[in-house]
Amino acid sequence: DLQPEMSAPELTDRLVEAILSEKYDAIITNYANCDMVGHTGNFKAAVKAVETIDASLSKVLDALEKVGGEIFITADHGNVEQMLDPVSGQNHTAHTTNAVPFVYVGRPAK
Repeated sequence: DLQPEMSAPELTDRLVEAILSEKYDAIITNYANCDMVGHTGNFKAAVKAVETIDASLSKVLDALEKVGGEIFITADHGNVEQMLDPVSGQNHTAHTTNAVPFVYVGRPAK
């Protein structure tokens, strides 16, 4: 939680470079920020982690638009969306069973 940005900016730069190179048919990337910081229970750090990923995805989406690429965005579990246990009022640092989004951005369906 001391550096919620982690390596996302550097990862994003490399990812954008790879997208714009058009060398790859598929690229799989994991941004661990929200997962790792969510386990700390530090709300301010979690907000910073989410803001960092939001900014990173904006750059990735811009690159994909330039090359006509497509992207799926999802998560394997929740955590950062629930930072406090509603019963105990203590930090909630475990995975949640909340549904996670599965987002597609790309070409319209035919």
